[in-house]
Parts: sequence; structure tokens; C-alpha cells
Amino acid sequence: MVFITPGIYSLSDEKPGDIPSTYNLDNQKINVLSKFEKKAVEESGKFDLNKIEVGRRVIEGYWNNDSVQIMNLEKNLRNSLLQIIEKQEKYAALTPMTFYLTTCFEVSSYGNRAFIAMYDYLIDLYRKFLRFWFDRVYYNDPKIMVNFVKNDENVFTSQSLTQGNFKTGFFINLGIVVILAILSYFAFLHSIFRIKHKELSQLGAVDVKLAKGDFKVWLVKKDHFKNLLFNLFSGKFKTLKRKGCKGSVLLNKADLTGEKNKENFLYVCRPGQLPGDIKVKDFIALYAGILKLPAAEKNALLDMPGIKEFQGKLLEKLDNSQRFSVLLCLLQLGKNLVYLIDNIATGLPVECAVALKTAMEALKDRGCIVIYLTTTVRPDSKPVKMDEYFYEDTPWWTSMVGENAKITEIENKSKKRKEKEIKEK
Repeated sequence: MVFITPGIYSLSDEKPGDIPSTYNLDNQKINVLSKFEKKAVEESGKFDLNKIEVGRRVIEGYWNNDSVQIMNLEKNLRNSLLQIIEKQEKYAALTPMTFYLTTCFEVSSYGNRAFIAMYDYLIDLYRKFLRFWFDRVYYNDPKIMVNFVKNDENVFTSQSLTQGNFKTGFFINLGIVVILAILSYFAFLHSIFRIKHKELSQLGAVDVKLAKGDFKVWLVKKDHFKNLLFNLFSGKFKTLKRKGCKGSVLLNKADLTGEKNKENFLYVCRPGQLPGDIKVKDFIALYAGILKLPAAEKNALLDMPGIKEFQGKLLEKLDNSQRFSVLLCLLQLGKNLVYLIDNIATGLPVECAVALKTAMEALKDRGCIVIYLTTTVRPDSKPVKMDEYFYEDTPWWTSMVGENAKITEIENKSKKRKEKEIKEK
């Protein structure tokens, strides 16, 4: 639309030579009047009240012939302008933006159709005044002054109008909006479930087994493993197979690489990925609506400590600790079997890690499958450098001792694996 709209304006933009010349119109009207004056002088000479019948005959001839020619010239100009307006309206109907602007101008009584309405009013008023003047001079005593304007005839009141092709334009733009909405929907789905063939190739064959009550922690590099799990939990196994997915992901003995996931799952994104232009209460209400939670359960979440204080704020106004509280709140929503939690505590205070540990262990005790993806061995450490894109680990809060040894062990293992692959090649 960014490129189409200027093109629409350029197509509907008229060149000076395309607009009828009022100078030529005035010349044509002067020619009509000159011919009438010449004919009137020949027939009746100078104006004389004693020759009133001759004057009436001459003036009625003007009324029936010459004035009609002048009115036709005015109407021709009016019709030419209307054709230009209709051309602009036709092109304006091709995009929602131009159609909206044109409609606003017309509805505001400031548009082209209002101009045509005023033009018609003036032509009609001129015709009435001409007849009034003829009647006062040739059929009444001209010495008696009578005002032509009795009320507000000399004031034109514009009205809210619509363009001539409003219905056509409305349905055209309705169709455009529907088509764009459908395309946006599929583009949205594509962005949610995006995973490239290259990512699957880099992951290689996966071997994951999940069962009720499992609590898994994976160290990950980039989003390859997350995207794989997210797509499989969402039932996109056919797409993954087509792109070259290898291995198996068993969920309660069901291989999600070959059949659709039948269990509910909840994905919890990182604090930095939350949309900024939505209020906390609306964000939680959106999740609650998707999960079809009752209003009482939703309201109870909004009244939780750490949420109630800033539920009316935009997410972009919150710091990362407050955003973490919102994400932690999502773990209380619904009764899902699988929870895929993406690195929500890294870089935050230890208190956040402790709160997350408590929440995830509560889910595990309920028989849920909890998957936590992280890039660090400890929430306050730097991302681990490794060649693998996913590495199953123990929860990082089980031990804060020996962090450096663990990092070194993982990095050395990755290094040896890489050296082995190079030698094999």
C-alpha cells in the first residue's frame, strides 16, 4: 500500500490542460451576449417604456434562446468537472487509504460533490434572478423596489455527501481488507511456526523422551531446539517432516514427529519478547481467553501480589523483574500438561530464580511436563559456548558450586566433538 497509494494519486492527478478553461467559457458567453445585443438593437432600438411590447418580445427571445445557450455552456463546464471528479473517485476506490480520505472529504461537506452541488445551486439561482429581473422591469413598475433575496437564498448550505461510487468502493475495499486480513493471518502463523530446513539440518537427529511428571532442562544455542519443540507441540509434524526433521520426540510414548500432539501445552516467552503496547491486565486476559478460563480464576490472577500493583501499566513500562512476575503468573493459568519455558530468569536476581524453581516444581508435582530452556549454567552467569544446539542438563539451581568446572566440561566436550568431526571429514 505504501507504493500503490502514490501511484493512485498520480493516476487521478489532472494536468492543467485537462481542466476546462473558464476563460474560454467567458469568451463564449460574451459572444452570445454580443449577438443578442446586436439583434436587440436592430429590433427595438434603445430601451423605451413606450415600446414595452417590443421590449418584452425581445427579452422573452433572450430568455427562451440566448439565456438557454449560456446555461448550456455552464452545464457543459459542470459536466466536464464532474467527469474529472468521477475519474478521481474511481481511482481512489482502489485502495483503503485513498477511499477513506475521499469519503472523509465528502462527509465533511468539503469535498468535490459539495462543490458540484454549489455549482448547481448557483446556476439555478442565476436563472431565477434573471426571470425575477425580467418580470420586475417588463411586467411590473420598475420604480417599485422589490428585494430578490427574501430569506437566505444567497447563502449556500453544504451537506454531508458521499462520492458517486461509494457502494462500489466500499465493497472493493471490504474485499481488499478481507484479503489482506487472510494474508496477514497466514503470515502471522508462518512467523509463529517458523523453522528453516537449515535449522533442522544443524540440529541433526533428535532423541527426546517426555512423560508425565518430567522436569527437563536443556542448555541451548540459538532458537533451533525451541522452534522444533514449539512446532511439534503445536502439531506441525508434517511441515517438519517435509523440511527434513530427523529423530523422535516421544510425549507419553506418542512420537510427535509422526502424529499430532493431543495434549495441551503452554509456551512462556522471554521477558524481552513481550509486546510493549498492551496493558498487563489485558495481556493476562488474552491468555485466559485463549485457555477459556472462568472470570473468577482470571481475576484471582490479577489480584496476585506482584501483579495487582501494576496491572494497569503497559508492559513496555515495566522492568525485567516486573515482566518476569507477569510471565510467572502465566504458569498458574489453566491445567496444561506441557509447559515450554524459554529462559525467563537469566540475568535476573536470584529471587526470581527461586520463585521460578518453586513454580516449576509445583507443576511437576501436579504431573505436568516442565521444559526449561536456558543459555546459562546459572541464572547470573554468561551464556555457555558450545557446538551443540541443545544439551540436556540438570536444573541450574541444584548447585551453585563448581560453575566454572561445569562450563569448562561442556565447552571441552563440544571442542572434542568438533575436532572428531573434522578428523572424520
